[in-house]
Amino acid sequence: MQECPCWIVASIENLELEKGWSYVSCKKCQKKVDKLGNIYQCPNPKCKHEDYSAVIRYKLQVRVLDTTGSVSLLLWDRETMFLIGKSAKELKEGFLENTGAVEKYPYPVELNNILQRKFMFKVIIKRENIHLQKEVYSVVKLTDEEQLINKYSSDQPSDDLTEPDFNNNQVLDGEKECEDSTEDNDLTDIAHTPAKIGITNTATMVEEDPNAQLSGNKMKRVFKKKKTT
Repeated sequence: MQECPCWIVASIENLELEKGWSYVSCKKCQKKVDKLGNIYQCPNPKCKHEDYSAVIRYKLQVRVLDTTGSVSLLLWDRETMFLIGKSAKELKEGFLENTGAVEKYPYPVELNNILQRKFMFKVIIKRENIHLQKEVYSVVKLTDEEQLINKYSSDQPSDDLTEPDFNNNQVLDGEKECEDSTEDNDLTDIAHTPAKIGITNTATMVEEDPNAQLSGNKMKRVFKKKKTT
C-alpha cells in the first residue's frame, strides 16, 4: 500500500484490446497528438510541438498470470517492440495491407506471438493505483532471461528472494511513462483474482491517450524480501 517499484514473474495470457494497441504520438515528447487539418499538435503544455507527421507507438494492455492469480499490465513502445520484433508502424502497415485477416483477427496477428510466454516485469505502483483504484500497472523494465525467471518464479521459497542482478543485455529499460524515483530494494510478487483467459476480439485501431484510466484487479503483496540482521 505504498508507492514503489516491484518485480513480478508471470506469463502473458490475454490481450486486452478494448482500448486498442497503438496511438499516434508526438515526435518529441511521445504524448498523444491532436490532428487539426494537416497538422499534428501536441497538447502537452511543456512541448506544444507541431508537425505534418507523427509517430505510431505501441500501447498494449495485457493480462499476465502466475500461480497466485492475474493482473493487467501496460506495455509501452520499447517493451512491445522488444517482444514483437517490429515497430508499431510496420505492424499497422502490414495489418492494413492484409485486409482478409480482419475477419479472423481484428488486430495484427503478430500480437498473438507474445501469448503464453513468461517474462520478468518491473512495474510501478503509483499514488493513483493506491488511492484512486486505477488498477493497471505500467511496465518500465522487462527481461526474458531464463535463469532469472526460474530463480524468481512465484513457486520459489520467499527466503531465497533478493534483488535481481541484471548484468546482461537482456533487460530492457522501458519508457519512463511513470517516474521511477525509488530504489529497487524490494522484490515483490502480486496476487489477484483470476481473470478469464482468451483473446479479446474487439476493434484495435483506436488512438488512445496513454494517460487514460484503464481497468484491472487490485494488487497486493504475497511475499517480502528477507530481513537482514
